[in-house]
Amino acid sequence: MTLRPLTRVAHVLLVVWGAFTITFVTLFLLPSDAVAIMYVATGTATDVDPAELDRLRTELGLDRSPIEQYLDYVVRYLGGDFGNSVRTGEPVREMMFGAIANTAILASIALAVGVSVGFVFALVVTRLPEGGIRSSLTALPTLGLSVASFIVALTLLQIFSFQLRVLPAFGSNGPATVVLPSITLAIPVAAAFAQLLIRGLESALDSDYVLAARAAGESESRVQIAHALRNALPASIAQIGILMAGLFGGTVIVETIYGRTGLGRLLADSVTNRDLPVILGITVLAALTFAVTGMLTDTVNSALDPRLDRRRRGKARV
Repeated sequence: MTLRPLTRVAHVLLVVWGAFTITFVTLFLLPSDAVAIMYVATGTATDVDPAELDRLRTELGLDRSPIEQYLDYVVRYLGGDFGNSVRTGEPVREMMFGAIANTAILASIALAVGVSVGFVFALVVTRLPEGGIRSSLTALPTLGLSVASFIVALTLLQIFSFQLRVLPAFGSNGPATVVLPSITLAIPVAAAFAQLLIRGLESALDSDYVLAARAAGESESRVQIAHALRNALPASIAQIGILMAGLFGGTVIVETIYGRTGLGRLLADSVTNRDLPVILGITVLAALTFAVTGMLTDTVNSALDPRLDRRRRGKARV
C-alpha cells in the first residue's frame, strides 16, 4: 500500500525520460543541420561564411558527439535549465510559458466538451431499444475517429467562417477564436470516450447483477446509472490520459491551421527548423502532463472502484 505512490511517481519519471530520449535519438537520426536551416530561413544561406557556421555550431555545442550532448541536456534538465532556442536565442522556458496558456485553454475546453458530449451520447444510445437506429448511432463514434482533424478544421472554416461568416477563421485574440479549434479537437475526444463508454455499458447491462436488479423491480434509469454506469465508468476515465496525449497531438495541426499561438504551433515550427532545445522542452512538458494525468485518473479510478487496488495487490502477491 505504501509503495503505490512511489510506483506512480516512478512511472511518471520513466515516461518523461523515455519521451525525452526517444525524441533526442530520433532528431539526431534525421539528416539535418539546425544552424544551416536557421540561415536558410533568414534567406542568408548563400552569403554566410562556412567558418561562421562552424563557429556557431561550436558555440551552441552542436559539434560535440550525440552522447555528450545527450548527457549535457539530461544534467541541465535535472537542474531545471531548458536551454535557449537555437534559432532565436530566447530561453526555452519563456517561449513555452508564453505559448502554454492558449494551448491549455483550448485543450481544456475541448476535453470538457468532448467528454461531456461523449458521456451523454453513450447514455442515450444504450437506453435505446435494439434496432437500426441504435446500430447507426453506435457506429457514429467510429466515423468521428476516422475523419482526420485537418479535414474537420477545413470543413468548419468553410462553413462558419467563409460562407456564414459568423466565426473568425484565424487568430488567438478573443473568445470567438477558440470556438472552431475547440470543436475540431473535441470531436475525436467525444467519439473515443463515447465508444469506450458504450462498450462498457453494454457489457455491464448484460451482467448478472444488472439482471438481478431488473428482476428486483428497479427502474431502467436506476439500473443504468446506479449499476451499469458505476462499473463501466472507471475504464473510460482511465483513458483520459490517452485522450490528453491525442489532444496535444491534435493541437499541432489545429493551431497551425487556425493560425493560433500555442505550444502545438511552436512545436511544429521548431520541428521545421530542427530547433532541438525547444522540441525537447515541449516534449518533456507534454510527457509530464500525460503521465501526471494518467496518475490522477488512476487515483480517481481507485477511489471510484476500490476493487481495482485489491486486484492489483492480488496480482502483486502472485
